[in-house]
Amino acid sequence: MKTFFVRENDILGRYSGAFFAIITLSFLIVFPAIAQVANDDIENRLLLDTEVIYDSKTDHCTVQWDCVDESLTGKCIQYHNDQWYHFNAGSEQKLFLNIFDQHCRDLFGVQVVVLKGTPCQPETYQVLSCVSLETQDDIHIPLEDLVEGQNYLVNVDGYLEDFCQFKIQLSAEPIGLPVHQLQDVEAKSSQQGAMATMSWALEQDLESPVREFQIYRRIRDEFKNTWLKHIPAVTNAFGQAQQNYEVSLPLEGFKKNTFTVIAGLENGEFVRIGSFDFIQKARPQMAIIPIDLGKIKKKSQFSIRVFDASNQRLLGRFQCMHQPKSTVPFMLNVDSYRQAGLSAIVVEVVNERKNEKRREVFPL
Repeated sequence: MKTFFVRENDILGRYSGAFFAIITLSFLIVFPAIAQVANDDIENRLLLDTEVIYDSKTDHCTVQWDCVDESLTGKCIQYHNDQWYHFNAGSEQKLFLNIFDQHCRDLFGVQVVVLKGTPCQPETYQVLSCVSLETQDDIHIPLEDLVEGQNYLVNVDGYLEDFCQFKIQLSAEPIGLPVHQLQDVEAKSSQQGAMATMSWALEQDLESPVREFQIYRRIRDEFKNTWLKHIPAVTNAFGQAQQNYEVSLPLEGFKKNTFTVIAGLENGEFVRIGSFDFIQKARPQMAIIPIDLGKIKKKSQFSIRVFDASNQRLLGRFQCMHQPKSTVPFMLNVDSYRQAGLSAIVVEVVNERKNEKRREVFPL
């Protein structure tokens, strides 16, 4: 009969090794590594077939700096985590690049640049369109005057390294808000308190007449625009289109309100009239100072006189009653004195019953 001795450390070592393997496997399952998309590099660019919707994300993409030229797009786009697509227009002269259903870590959404040229040879690039709106709205980019059989490049990047999931589609039909700005539109804005007014004038010889306007608003820190108002286009008794329009809308809150005016054209397309920024300033807190009433008894009358401290000019006189249930000090509103540019006032409290006076200087 043989006796086997097994050390306690051997048992713990075996079981702890198995336990470590199980824990490691669990972490691999629960926390998978986030991979880059296949079209992170330009040589693996993804072909966009018309009317097909593609899902993608900008997470952890990298930039091939030899394949981009920031001088071509200026401030429109800053490369951080881009990816590449390409398409051939075929016989189509006009298509729309739709970017929609954005879900981003930050506020800004994606940036898009459409190019013509040889892949990874920036000296051959020509920019067809560059879009950076700093929102997560559904948008469409019109691609006009496309050349039959020509290949085009599309670069999508997360604005300021934003991580975004999004859908992209090349289509004959637009989705979402337009990025194209209507040219030769005279637009103005004004503000009175919490009311914002926007006006615009259209050119007479538009290629396609305007049938309507849509008003959207985005409040600072919101991810997307919200539809507010529909305005139909107007024609006079002779069928001539009205050129001048104006709309007034209330501001919401005390953050920046950005209103965007979109024109719907008779040909079914949409263009931007313009965007207008407004800020409703928060009402300043009332400037008040506490007044010591001294020995004035409850229910007693007293008067307060206010003087300019620099020349003792009487500014105001108030008859008051010391309320019996009052538990707070008497407060004097000095807004008007500050607005008048005074640096200090003298407040005189007069006890009418005893004909006593107390004076105190208050810097403003």
